Amino acid sequence: MLKEEIACSTSYSKAGHAAAVDTNGMAYTWALGNKGNRFGQLGRGRQPAAEATKLMEPGIVAEISVKVKFAYTGGTKDSGHTAFLDQSGGLWMAGCDRWQQLGLGSPGAGAAGYTWGGGKIWQSKFMRNEAIAALLGT
Repeated sequence: MLKEEIACSTSYSKAGHAAAVDTNGMAYTWALGNKGNRFGQLGRGRQPAAEATKLMEPGIVAEISVKVKFAYTGGTKDSGHTAFLDQSGGLWMAGCDRWQQLGLGSPGAGAAGYTWGGGKIWQSKFMRNEAIAALLGT
């Protein structure tokens, strides 16, 4: 449960989810409805529809073990995704990757060398965007 003072938050009602960062740099996500994690955009795995109400409470994003500065949510009902920017400049992404909007491919290969883990077009756990890290030298 989000108990600390919120440092920044964002939500995007079309995608059905929200994200926040507390004053201690912890990242949180939650669904705004029963389809708010349709593409894993909460970064907390994919649960059956019957368990969707559990995701409507703010939950800590466990994969991000460093302090976070900013949260962003985006997409539509058919392409929700979430991003967190950590204090070192690392970009963490989860959700729909249908149009490669998560940027998890290689910095040099572009779309030509792009593959999805397990053949899925979504990422249900947060992953650090290594292409951005390489470009920024972080």
